[in-house]
Amino acid sequence: MQQRWVRLLLPVVSLILIAYLAAGALTAKRESNAPRVGRRLPDFSLPTVDGGAVTRQDLSGKPAFLNFWASWCPPCRAEMPAIDAIAREERGRVNVLAINNGEPVVVARAFMRDNGFALRTALDEEGALFGKWGFHYLPTSIFIDSSGTVCSIFDGALDEATMRREIARAKKGC
Repeated sequence: MQQRWVRLLLPVVSLILIAYLAAGALTAKRESNAPRVGRRLPDFSLPTVDGGAVTRQDLSGKPAFLNFWASWCPPCRAEMPAIDAIAREERGRVNVLAINNGEPVVVARAFMRDNGFALRTALDEEGALFGKWGFHYLPTSIFIDSSGTVCSIFDGALDEATMRREIARAKKGC
């Protein structure tokens, strides 16, 4: 009787172990492509709401503030006025990029227009970059120095003082 249970249990345990190892391998692969504090921001290319495109290379030479957001996300909506104010004040000195996650261009464009925001806005319509980089929360913010090194990554909404502190840190270099 015990041998029968062992024979039945062995394939189940084997399948669970294989699934666990496969999930770990996928996570490790995704995480190797993810932004990490102290490392260079990984390459990316995204379309913008104005029909252009933005890449990592477009952000080089100046500190950068990237913010993943969505119009349906209350914390994203709450922090957007501060991000827009900072972008206006820092224009020419800091690259500020709002990356809409998971929404069509018409939604992202209308949200920016209807709220009077002048932020450069990129589109991650399917959430592919967000997922590839291993992010799970909206909003997510990344602060990068002028050499392209990631200084900090934040999950969740930030207050304006934190945004300004992290931009000042990025201006000095990580």
